Amino acid sequence: MCFSSNEIEIWEAVAKRINERKESLENYSKLVDKKSSGIEGWLKVETVAALKSISKIERVIPQNEGPDLKIIFHSGEKQLLELKAHNSEHFPWCSDWIGGRKENLEEAPCLFLQKKGKLFERGLERAKKKGFITEHKDIGGNWVIGLMKLKKAKA
Repeated sequence: MCFSSNEIEIWEAVAKRINERKESLENYSKLVDKKSSGIEGWLKVETVAALKSISKIERVIPQNEGPDLKIIFHSGEKQLLELKAHNSEHFPWCSDWIGGRKENLEEAPCLFLQKKGKLFERGLERAKKKGFITEHKDIGGNWVIGLMKLKKAKA
């Protein structure tokens, strides 16, 4: 795995929060059906709430342009984080990412919440072939939460 310790800690805190809020996720996902916009908003709210549990984080700043969150640590370190969610096993945002149509590919890892299935697995395989590293874990109810980022070239 090639994610930083901060990225892993953020992912684990969010996964824990989402796991605790599975009933809310299931209920909300039924409301928005197979659209991604409502689920992404839900993920953003839950991510910000989860990050409050990490004592070394000073501030979380939601952004409307570029990566969704700017995280500032007490040490002065900064971490950008893109959030993506989809209420089906389709992986439409992944095509934009691996196709290079997102300007913040190298700036920020992507924390994603996604329904699992064959299409999801194929999307992950395609991403890996294009040079992305990914990790994900099953959180039940046919959902996965994961991280994805472009591998950096060795200097």
